[in-house]
Amino acid sequence: MEARLIQPKNDGDDFSLPELRLKPIFLLLSMLPILAQAQSLSNPQFVPQQSLPQIDIIATTPMGSSGIPLDRFAGNAQIIGNKDISIDSISVAETLNDQGNSIFINDTQGNPFHVDLNYRGFTAAPTLGTPQGLSVFLDGIRMNEPFGDVMAWDLIPHIAIANLSLIPGSNPVYGINTLGGAIALETKSGFSYTQNEAKVSTGSYGRASLDAQTGGNSDGNAYYLGFTSFNEDGWAMNTRSQIRQAFTKFSHRSEDVGLDVSMMYSDNNLRGNQTVPLSNQNQAELGYSHPDYMSSQNLMLNVKGTFNVDTFNNVEASVYYRKINRSMFNSNIFAWLKDPATNNTENCYLTVDCPASNILTSVSQNIVGMNFEWSNNQPIGELNQVFTIGGNLEYGNTAMSNLGQNSFINTQNNNESIGLGPQLAQAQIDSKNQRFGMYLADIISLNDSLNLNVSARYDYAKISLSGASCTDVNLCNNLELIPGVNNGVSDVSGTHTYQRINPAVGLNYQVNPALTTFISYSEGFRTPSAIELACADSLNPCSGIPNSFASDPELKAVVSRTIEIGFRGKVSDALSWRAAVFNSDLTDDIIFNQTNANQGYFANVGSTRRSGLEIGFNGNQQKWDYAVTGSYVDATFQSPFNPANANNSSCIAQGGCSAVNVQPGAHIPNIPALMFKAKLSYQFAPSTKLSTQILAQGPSYARGDETNTDINGQVPGYMVAKLSATHQLDKHLMLFGSVNNLLDHRYSNFGNLATNNIGSGNAEQFRSFSSGRSIVLGINGKF
Repeated sequence: MEARLIQPKNDGDDFSLPELRLKPIFLLLSMLPILAQAQSLSNPQFVPQQSLPQIDIIATTPMGSSGIPLDRFAGNAQIIGNKDISIDSISVAETLNDQGNSIFINDTQGNPFHVDLNYRGFTAAPTLGTPQGLSVFLDGIRMNEPFGDVMAWDLIPHIAIANLSLIPGSNPVYGINTLGGAIALETKSGFSYTQNEAKVSTGSYGRASLDAQTGGNSDGNAYYLGFTSFNEDGWAMNTRSQIRQAFTKFSHRSEDVGLDVSMMYSDNNLRGNQTVPLSNQNQAELGYSHPDYMSSQNLMLNVKGTFNVDTFNNVEASVYYRKINRSMFNSNIFAWLKDPATNNTENCYLTVDCPASNILTSVSQNIVGMNFEWSNNQPIGELNQVFTIGGNLEYGNTAMSNLGQNSFINTQNNNESIGLGPQLAQAQIDSKNQRFGMYLADIISLNDSLNLNVSARYDYAKISLSGASCTDVNLCNNLELIPGVNNGVSDVSGTHTYQRINPAVGLNYQVNPALTTFISYSEGFRTPSAIELACADSLNPCSGIPNSFASDPELKAVVSRTIEIGFRGKVSDALSWRAAVFNSDLTDDIIFNQTNANQGYFANVGSTRRSGLEIGFNGNQQKWDYAVTGSYVDATFQSPFNPANANNSSCIAQGGCSAVNVQPGAHIPNIPALMFKAKLSYQFAPSTKLSTQILAQGPSYARGDETNTDINGQVPGYMVAKLSATHQLDKHLMLFGSVNNLLDHRYSNFGNLATNNIGSGNAEQFRSFSSGRSIVLGINGKF
């Protein structure tokens, strides 16, 4: 990362934070640095290191033109370097889940590449309709897609990632969607990577993988090429993954000028087996119904230039283009197969009595944009500082179409949904997203120990929808969706404009070389996505993967306000620690109101809150390396609201109801309160290393149980272990292997309430189940 730094100074003036009224959890946390400081003072062997240590640099803006040492950042940010990424990791999402504090995954589809990633109770997910609260950047380009703000983790070439930065809070500099945090990914170049490397692995469930990369430079010019081919049948039926990823970058550097031209391409096919009702958990590998698949192609071109104007001024700019094509096939069962009124045979089409349907969704997106940053690090008198002004302009055009088809369920072939008759047009929608943002940020060293971080950003977003949707398939024309001509067709059109200025301020104080404390306040917001606006009419609910829409009522933008207080320090040169408490309050939060097993609509539901504590230790002792993180996240609704969910037992007990009553303090579903991660490595010999890792999380409520009263209770917590080893054969070749889910424990990390139409016909809790024990073996060569 080409970051312009605030140079560290010698410790000097004393400074104390004003007295604050804190909750007990804040007071408990405040004791940690006192204990750590006492230990360091009582240990005569602990002397601040005199030689210059390695300094981790955290980017303070999306493009990374300016940065500061991590220990001067006013927040519990985390940096994951390339050396920290497990050699058998298959995706960026998996790496973040392994290494990131307060990060966990919801496996909603039974596919390791199609997961919801959560950080402090906020989500970046690939599924249309999931409320998004994290922004993700790759080399300064926003990866959240315009249509739905979804984050497709399978499109990111993990082999090309040089480092990952996890930015906490509602940092406004990172723009729209940064409610709870931002994830910044930086790719390799031929200046940072100068090797030829290939990795081949095989493993359980038909896994076969090849990673290859090469990089080098000469006379100011450099190249990098990376490629991944991954195939796996999956632990359950119909969960196959086929991944093809490629990334290239050509670079030039001279004394004052830099140029990077990169291309990213992905061509993937993912299948999932959906969630499974608890009554079928002993046959979870069979899934619920199929097929369900998603095919994606992604092309991204990025041209980025840098220019050092003089000693103090630097300019960076980039222009980019993305093309994303995606096809999704979804099978829906909406009637009980044992209901006498249901004719679950191929003749059901003749009676318009089929219990299921197939939905084919096609989405094509074109995105073009530009980024600009100017940074200045000229001192203001005696004060060192880095000032940045930047902006982003992006235009996204999306064309979406849905085709629907009646089907019956072949219970003799693992509940395959077999289509009958023609595929009828369900929806044809065009969405145009225009976004403009401009931000200011300044990091000022007020004295030798105290840094002030201030920033603000103005964002403008315009979302225009046009098209038509079929609200009654029996009345729609197969060839044309024309409102007013077909009674079953609804016009989907509207223009929505949102704008806001979001501020942030933070203080970072170095008490002594072994202890730093910080406090920050930040605001962020997200606009309703096109998919939420098109599915916001309670009188015309749409399906799980929305396939019918109505005129789009106005939804309010979601606003987040976050305060964070924390500490970071050293007990010794071999042991460092960090801790933070945080509170994020959201107003006008948006959720999906589920009207039945397959339908619902989006609505503002008032206020929600995510508050918690996170702590982490990492260090080494002779041949041992270790890292431990733990977090507590209390995610709750703060306003009463009445979602419609016929599958909640609170509703069933009344003989059916139009809505259930959610009270303030109820926990938000699928966000566990407790998370714990630990990793321990031992170097048996210079060439052999053994590691073990534990991931654990507490119970959570299922989606649809917003009342927290459903008779099925919570999705249980779990603990899963992993064992891995590496052995260096010579200076070129290394063997590696791992055993995932070492204890062969079946667990779930996601649940939802729905009707088991294949089995009992009653409402049940559905869960996504984990794979069993699996083994991966491979060899890595560097030349």
